[in-house]
Formats: sequence, structure tokens, C-alpha cells
Amino acid sequence: MIYLCSFLVSGGVSVLNNIQRKYFLLCGLSGALTYMAYLFFAKYTNESVASLLACIILAVISQLFAKIAKVPSTIFTIPGIMPIVPGSLLFKAFNFLVEDQYSQALSLGLQVMLVGFSIAIGLILNESITYVLKKKNYFIFNK
Repeated sequence: MIYLCSFLVSGGVSVLNNIQRKYFLLCGLSGALTYMAYLFFAKYTNESVASLLACIILAVISQLFAKIAKVPSTIFTIPGIMPIVPGSLLFKAFNFLVEDQYSQALSLGLQVMLVGFSIAIGLILNESITYVLKKKNYFIFNK
């Protein structure tokens, strides 16, 4: 059930970003697979490492889908990243901040920053590794 929700969230983001209808299935699938990877890695590591590894999995998935559909990979990366964005943690951090529970707000706020930073690092690794592989004509990235 949770994978269906991830699929619908990613598909909904693709609709909001005016991505063509024919890519709805691939956008939803990228989000569902990313969240599946996140849940798998979250069992064995903390949230920030799980987000980083899930983002790297998303990078590979979006590159594969981009190669299949012959479109840029950002079409699948942006909707695919939505299920692992730490929105609920940020909401809880601000809720604690409003309730004057500053230590808990600070703890959750730092956790949100770590998860966001790991997502950003994962996307940077995606672009840099893809660039190198395209230059060297390796694997699926050659034209």
C-alpha cells in the first residue's frame, strides 16, 4: 500500500510539473522504487545514509528510464525524489519550536538538514558520475 502511495505522489508531482502523460508510469515507478530502496536501507542504517543510498538508486533508475524514453533524466529524478523528502520531520521540528521545546526542535531540525544534505550529495554524485561515464562511453550512457 505504501508503494502505491509513493507511486501516486511521484505521478502527481509529474502532473504538477507538466510532464507529458506518457511518462506518468515511469515517473511513478521511479518514486516507488526509490522509496522501496529507502525503506530497505533504513532498516540497516540511519535516515541520512538511507536517503543518500536511495538517491543514488534513483539516479541509476532515472538514467535508465531516460535512456529508454530518450528524454532528460531530470524528468524522472524530480518526481522520484519526492517520497524521500523529509517533510514530516520538518513539520515536527517546527511544531516543537512553536511549543517552546527547543531541544527537540533542534534535534529534528539537524536531522532534517542531514537528510536534505544527503539527498543533495546523492544528486551531485549522480550528475558527476553520469558525466564521467558519458565521456568515457561506458555502459548504457553511450550514444
